Amino acid sequence: MESLKVPTYLNKPIMVLFWEVDTFILTILFLIFAITLSAWFWPMVGIAPWGYEKIKSDFPKGFSVHVFYYAGLSGFEGYPDCFIFQEEFIE
Repeated sequence: MESLKVPTYLNKPIMVLFWEVDTFILTILFLIFAITLSAWFWPMVGIAPWGYEKIKSDFPKGFSVHVFYYAGLSGFEGYPDCFIFQEEFIE
């Protein structure tokens, strides 16, 4: 029987370098904007992730995921779609 390694902390977020995934995506997005559009975005490559981390530290873990769900941009696996876009409530 093959043994599986169970992580010590199951709720630990996935890290890319020293950022969480959402901060890393924001950094890459601003980096792409800076490379393709103009020099105005270069300071934002550092400022946007720093500001996002400052705002995110004021809220509980998983807050950004819930904001995306509430806005209808993503869904939770195993849960119904966002209630805002449902026309009728079926219990």
